[in-house]
Order: sequence, then C-alpha cells, then structure tokens
Amino acid sequence: MGQSDKKYSAEQAGAMTNAAHITIFTSNSAPLCKRFTLKGDTIAKDTLAQFYAGKAETAPAATAAELNATLDQLDHRQAIATGVLKTGRASLITTAAKVSGGAAARSP
Repeated sequence: MGQSDKKYSAEQAGAMTNAAHITIFTSNSAPLCKRFTLKGDTIAKDTLAQFYAGKAETAPAATAAELNATLDQLDHRQAIATGVLKTGRASLITTAAKVSGGAAARSP
C-alpha cells in the first residue's frame, strides 16, 4: 500500500478536520457519473454509478482554487463527498461479504 494508505492517529485525524476536505471515491471498474442527453426539448439524466469495489481518499480543499484543481483531475470512475474518512486519509472499499484487512464495506 502507498503512503496515503497508512492509518493516522486521533491527533492527526483531528488536525485534518480543522481545514476543509473532500473524500474522493474511485471505482475499480464502473463509472461513477451521470450522463446528460438531449431528448427532444428535454435534458435527460442517467445515473451510471455502481460502486462496489475501489478506494476512498481524503483530499484537502481549503480554498476554492484547491477544490477546483482537484475536481478538474477527476475522471469518470470518480465521485466526491464532503468531509473526511473516519479511518484516516484512505480506505479500500468493498462489499460487506468481502471486508478484510481494514477495508470498509460499501453496502450491507
């Protein structure tokens, strides 16, 4: 596992909450996005998200410019949420049936 996968102490995790952060979810396979199409005169929205395996990483977003830079780097397999992970800066995501070694369950 990489540097961002290590666990953080309560003090380090607390320091992360003093500044704005987002959590970036990355799917191992399926897209995590919405598709917009024009159907006649109406804009239609299709949700393509099927997230059952991947990772979640906390990223700083202390300023609008920092948030914008992070959002510009996302691809179709990524989505965001506000806030930080309870487990530190990163966590593997899987289904409840496959949880092991510190991974978090996406669904029951």
